[in-house]
Amino acid sequence: MSIDQRIRDGLRATNDRLPAPDLTRPLAKVTTAGRPTQRRTLAVALAAAVAAVLVIVGVIAVTHGGDDAPQPAGPSTTISTSAPATDGSGLTSPLVAPESLLDVRELGFRVEPVTDFDRLGWSIDRDGQEVTLSWEGVPAARVRVVVRYQGAPEVDDEFSYDGAAIDWSRGEEVAIHGATGTYYSDPAFESSGEFAAYLKWQYAPDSWAYVSATSWRDDPGPERLRSALQAIAEAVAPGGEAVRLPVRSGTFPPSLPRPATLSGVSWMREGLATAALEFAGVRIEISAAEGEVWGGGAAGGEGRFRVTENQVWLDVDGTTRLISSDDATMFAAYPLTDLKEVLADFTVAPLDDPSRWFDLETALSPDREGLR
Repeated sequence: MSIDQRIRDGLRATNDRLPAPDLTRPLAKVTTAGRPTQRRTLAVALAAAVAAVLVIVGVIAVTHGGDDAPQPAGPSTTISTSAPATDGSGLTSPLVAPESLLDVRELGFRVEPVTDFDRLGWSIDRDGQEVTLSWEGVPAARVRVVVRYQGAPEVDDEFSYDGAAIDWSRGEEVAIHGATGTYYSDPAFESSGEFAAYLKWQYAPDSWAYVSATSWRDDPGPERLRSALQAIAEAVAPGGEAVRLPVRSGTFPPSLPRPATLSGVSWMREGLATAALEFAGVRIEISAAEGEVWGGGAAGGEGRFRVTENQVWLDVDGTTRLISSDDATMFAAYPLTDLKEVLADFTVAPLDDPSRWFDLETALSPDREGLR
């Protein structure tokens, strides 16, 4: 039976089931707004007939698929990795900046497990929080997942691989749990084996999240790079790990910045296990090679000092401790004895026993009164 014959038979059957319209009455009186106010018998009959045609055509399309069936015109210009989340998946509530970094007890987000990616560490500053990942098979790559606090400015040039502004206007539209974002791979590195790719999306009102993957070698190729960043973005979820460090400060001489001015803190395990603290232009790092003896030492231990123009080093208790500043003039104003005292008075806890680590408030002062 031909398609035309099926349509005619379907219309005839539908018409036989419909009541006959009363054509002696007006089809409809129309209001001044152009809306019908009385019976629409004929209109209903016509609508039903059209619906029947659509149903029949739909059935025919299904039963007569194959080479002659219509094909999509082309791939979607939007790379969508999920439908809009209706089950609370993904990060949807904004992270709110704390009054002081010392008050942060846990990260506001986590990255669920993604094949080939392992967590290296985390960092916090006044604009947001970050998790760093390694990429198995792409050993030189570092993947950064940054979630900004609500109202914080977008990431600056320091987020990019070469310190230049990211040209988001040349990116591709993506969808992360239904939220629209942008993916951009910097073409400047595509022919050299290097790569730099970035993805951003608005995860909540006035709140942005970012994923980047960069390396000076081991380019994984454009498709693998893009799919990896999207998978990681999809894995960002609310609720993170406890923020604790295996180090605790002792003396902070009055000549040095107060611990309450803490502007950044991080913990990384990447060949070296390193805790870093930043405040008022000064950075303190305490690190040890993985596998080296770390921890259990009391504050004030003897060690070997090294001094350069804007750095003071102390090797003690299985650790290397560094206090430094990018401003050599400012750094020179601090008494050397005070810089040495700060480094020597840190206590370190065992790396393999996080239960003995310290929250940030405890890590930076034995008592709350000394913080402000």
